[in-house]
Amino acid sequence: AGGAAVARLSVFGESFERCGDAPRRAVRAVGAVTVVNTADAFKEVDKKALLQKAGQEMCDAVDSGEALRNPHLLARFDMLSFSDLKNYKHTYWFAFPALCPPAPPTLAKEPTPTADLLSPS
Repeated sequence: AGGAAVARLSVFGESFERCGDAPRRAVRAVGAVTVVNTADAFKEVDKKALLQKAGQEMCDAVDSGEALRNPHLLARFDMLSFSDLKNYKHTYWFAFPALCPPAPPTLAKEPTPTADLLSPS
Protein backbone atom coordinates (compact mmCIF):
# COMPACT_ATOMS: atom_id res chain seq x y z
CA ALA A 1 0.00 0.00 0.00
CA GLY A 2 1.17 3.51 -0.73
CA GLY A 3 0.97 6.65 1.27
CA ALA A 4 3.16 9.57 2.01
CA ALA A 5 6.21 9.17 4.19
CA VAL A 6 5.88 10.70 7.62
CA ALA A 7 8.42 13.40 8.42
CA ARG A 8 10.48 12.52 11.46
CA LEU A 9 11.85 16.05 11.76
CA SER A 10 10.45 19.16 10.19
CA VAL A 11 12.41 22.39 10.15
CA PHE A 12 10.31 25.54 10.22
CA GLY A 13 11.06 29.11 11.21
CA GLU A 14 9.96 28.31 14.76
CA SER A 15 12.82 25.79 15.01
CA PHE A 16 15.25 28.64 15.47
CA GLU A 17 13.43 30.29 18.34
CA ARG A 18 14.31 29.48 21.93
CA CYS A 19 10.71 29.51 23.17
CA GLY A 20 7.40 28.10 22.11
CA ASP A 21 5.57 24.82 22.36
CA ALA A 22 5.80 21.83 20.08
CA PRO A 23 2.70 20.67 18.24
CA ARG A 24 0.74 17.85 19.82
CA ARG A 25 2.54 14.46 19.70
CA ALA A 26 5.79 16.14 18.75
CA VAL A 27 9.05 17.01 20.43
CA ARG A 28 10.48 20.44 19.93
CA ALA A 29 13.94 20.40 18.36
CA VAL A 30 15.99 23.55 18.41
CA GLY A 31 18.65 24.20 15.85
CA ALA A 32 21.15 26.55 14.35
CA VAL A 33 21.98 27.42 10.77
CA THR A 34 25.36 28.62 9.60
CA VAL A 35 25.27 30.23 6.15
CA VAL A 36 28.46 30.78 4.17
CA ASN A 37 28.98 32.83 1.03
CA THR A 38 31.20 30.57 -1.07
CA ALA A 39 31.58 26.90 -1.88
CA ASP A 40 35.18 27.07 -0.62
CA ALA A 41 34.01 28.47 2.72
CA PHE A 42 31.50 25.61 2.93
CA LYS A 43 34.28 23.06 2.40
CA GLU A 44 36.55 24.76 4.92
CA VAL A 45 34.08 24.74 7.83
CA ASP A 46 35.23 22.32 10.52
CA LYS A 47 32.16 20.09 10.69
CA LYS A 48 33.70 17.91 13.39
CA ALA A 49 34.15 21.02 15.58
CA LEU A 50 30.49 21.96 15.02
CA LEU A 51 29.42 18.51 16.19
CA GLN A 52 31.73 18.62 19.19
CA LYS A 53 30.37 22.03 20.21
CA ALA A 54 26.79 20.78 19.91
CA GLY A 55 27.65 17.67 21.91
CA GLN A 56 29.29 19.73 24.62
CA GLU A 57 26.19 21.94 24.86
CA MET A 58 24.06 18.82 25.27
CA CYS A 59 26.39 17.44 27.97
CA ASP A 60 26.30 20.77 29.78
CA ALA A 61 22.48 20.70 29.71
CA VAL A 62 22.51 17.22 31.25
CA ASP A 63 25.13 18.12 33.89
CA SER A 64 23.31 21.30 34.93
CA GLY A 65 19.91 19.61 35.08
CA GLU A 66 18.54 21.91 32.39
CA ALA A 67 17.81 18.88 30.18
CA LEU A 68 15.38 17.59 32.83
CA ARG A 69 13.45 20.87 32.73
CA ASN A 70 13.71 21.25 28.93
CA PRO A 71 14.19 17.84 27.28
CA HIS A 72 14.05 19.42 23.82
CA LEU A 73 17.68 20.47 24.43
CA LEU A 74 18.60 16.84 23.70
CA ALA A 75 16.77 16.88 20.35
CA ARG A 76 18.62 19.40 18.23
CA PHE A 77 20.05 19.91 14.79
CA ASP A 78 22.67 22.03 13.10
CA MET A 79 22.70 23.03 9.46
CA LEU A 80 25.48 24.42 7.31
CA SER A 81 24.34 26.00 4.05
CA PHE A 82 25.70 27.54 0.88
CA SER A 83 23.54 28.73 -2.01
CA ASP A 84 24.90 29.42 -5.47
CA LEU A 85 22.13 31.80 -6.49
CA LYS A 86 23.39 32.30 -10.05
CA ASN A 87 23.13 28.57 -10.83
CA TYR A 88 20.25 27.73 -8.46
CA LYS A 89 22.38 25.17 -6.60
CA HIS A 90 21.98 24.71 -2.88
CA THR A 91 24.42 22.74 -0.76
CA TYR A 92 23.64 21.89 2.83
CA TRP A 93 24.88 19.68 5.61
CA PHE A 94 22.57 18.61 8.40
CA ALA A 95 23.81 17.28 11.72
CA PHE A 96 21.73 15.56 14.36
CA PRO A 97 24.07 15.25 17.35
CA ALA A 98 23.38 12.57 19.93
CA LEU A 99 24.95 11.74 23.26
CA CYS A 100 26.96 8.53 23.18
CA PRO A 101 28.31 7.66 26.62
CA PRO A 102 31.69 5.88 26.66
CA ALA A 103 30.25 3.05 28.77
CA PRO A 104 26.76 1.63 29.16
CA PRO A 105 24.76 3.24 31.96
CA THR A 106 24.41 1.37 35.24
CA LEU A 107 21.53 1.35 37.71
CA ALA A 108 22.06 3.32 40.92
CA LYS A 109 19.74 0.87 42.69
CA GLU A 110 17.46 -2.01 41.79
CA PRO A 111 14.22 -0.92 40.11
CA THR A 112 11.03 -0.91 42.19
CA PRO A 113 8.00 -2.62 40.65
CA THR A 114 5.26 -0.17 39.76
CA ALA A 115 2.74 -2.12 41.83
CA ASP A 116 4.84 -1.40 44.93
CA LEU A 117 4.73 2.33 44.22
CA LEU A 118 0.99 2.64 43.61
CA SER A 119 -1.38 2.63 46.52
CA PRO A 120 -4.86 1.15 46.08
CA SER A 121 -7.56 3.81 45.93
